[in-house]
Amino acid sequence: MRSSALLWFCLVLAGSAAAAEGAPAPSAPFRTALGSPFDDLCNRMWQVYGLVCDGAVYRFGNEPAFFEWMALKIMWCSDEAYKAEFRRKLVGCPMSETGYVWSWGDSPRWPTGPGSLHFENNAKYILACARYYLWTRDDVFLESADGSRVDETDASAGMTVLDKMRAAMAYQVDVLGGDSGVLKIENGENDGTRGGQPSNYWDNFLFGHLEGYSSIYFNASLAAMADIEDLVGSKFRAGSLRRLQRRSVMEYQRTFWDEGKGRFIGCIDAEGTRWDLGFTFLNTEAVTYGLASPEQARLIYSWLDGDRTIEGDWSSGADIYHFAWAPRSTTLGVEALGEPYWWEDLFEAITVGPDGNATFGEHLENGGAILYTSFYDIMGRIRSGDADSALARLRAVLDEFAEDELRRDPLNARGAPWVVGIIGEFPESGLVPTALVHGFAGLEAEAGGLCVAPTLPAAMPWLEISDVVYAGNRYTIRAATGGVAVSCRQGQSHSLSLCVGNLEARRSYDVVVAMPAHKRIVRRIRADAAGRLSLSAGCCMGGVIIVGDPFTTADGPSGAIDRKP
Repeated sequence: MRSSALLWFCLVLAGSAAAAEGAPAPSAPFRTALGSPFDDLCNRMWQVYGLVCDGAVYRFGNEPAFFEWMALKIMWCSDEAYKAEFRRKLVGCPMSETGYVWSWGDSPRWPTGPGSLHFENNAKYILACARYYLWTRDDVFLESADGSRVDETDASAGMTVLDKMRAAMAYQVDVLGGDSGVLKIENGENDGTRGGQPSNYWDNFLFGHLEGYSSIYFNASLAAMADIEDLVGSKFRAGSLRRLQRRSVMEYQRTFWDEGKGRFIGCIDAEGTRWDLGFTFLNTEAVTYGLASPEQARLIYSWLDGDRTIEGDWSSGADIYHFAWAPRSTTLGVEALGEPYWWEDLFEAITVGPDGNATFGEHLENGGAILYTSFYDIMGRIRSGDADSALARLRAVLDEFAEDELRRDPLNARGAPWVVGIIGEFPESGLVPTALVHGFAGLEAEAGGLCVAPTLPAAMPWLEISDVVYAGNRYTIRAATGGVAVSCRQGQSHSLSLCVGNLEARRSYDVVVAMPAHKRIVRRIRADAAGRLSLSAGCCMGGVIIVGDPFTTADGPSGAIDRKP
């Protein structure tokens, strides 16, 4: 925070120089009631880590473990080249004959240690494909056939995206026991014991057997696949998936919730041992995807915020946010559980224990931190209805970003650059600024159309997101405490199916469709019992759809949306 003014003076100069050379201005889609420097920092963070404008992070996580995060990060934005490249990865993703989505581009196995099989791949592939389709409404995508084949074990050649999504779901349900509600790995390798193999993105931990991390994404993939089945006319399949998804929530809570500690554990191994290191990331992701009850979410955040201490943890209170920009990944060291350690010494180089170089606080998975987890921390708070604390967390991240754009990769006490995960191979860092999109604005592409469901903090009564691309058309979205406005900024005249959520239940709202030349169509639509209303309206360049009164704020009307075109 100390250098923020100087930093932004330099950025303005750099932007002016680029403009003078004829370079396109970087995308700055966020505008809020908070103004500068908050808006400037959000936009710059989006440029650096979201759009990857200068190589701070890899452009892609090329493997399915990253696909859901890549879809959340970019599918709403206007970078069509980025999305086209992502499309090619989804269409060409290799798959085994069983329906197992490969962990790596050229191998079923994650290339660390002896090579391990990862089991969130299938769910994240389904989620990414669903998000791609729901945002683009590109019917050709689902019927696009994979024209590549890695080797004879890659069975994906000739399969369409829809074929692969269905095969990936069948593998989760039938092979991984997902019909019980949670994933159960029984392959003799990923058994969750001290002698097992890692089974997901967090590849130092020996998650396995009843697998609490991958089961989060399995649950989310059930809902996403049900939406796709509905849209392609497979109502029976959609209904079955939705019933399983509802049962899965209850089973997840029953299996992984620790009543004594008030948080979710990581897994239950094949011997019945319950493994818990205070996995902060697993808990916030479970809250975000709707697997925690309101009371469970309250307990999780009272633990993270230091309002209560869990006996035996090595980190508690303010120390959980030792890094400020994200919580520690775990609040108990792997070393605490004794030898042999519940840990994979990747490449026989990343070790824990008295003489290890990845001891607690010295490695990003063992009490260190990874930036992407702040997205889920913020999102979980929003989904729990606490937008004020979510904004406080985002501000804490931005304060750190103002120092050095978080271009950090410090060495630990043993001289290894393993303490944090922000730059380099962490394209998921770009998720954090999109909490404005998916969280505070509640902007999502759903089966029924484009949905805006704001959850705004008191200090930020409105926000605007420009350059939102949905079904090939470009929009500016204003989400406010008083309502929502959607301005059509590109394309031919078209009909937009719009859902507005988080309204007052059963209240009637004025809906104005204002067209160029001052043509206005006024309707009155009643929100349902869940506080949602849906409409379909004609839209063309310069038009705006207004639900309620999103311009009644102390800051007055926005300059980005003209409410009287």
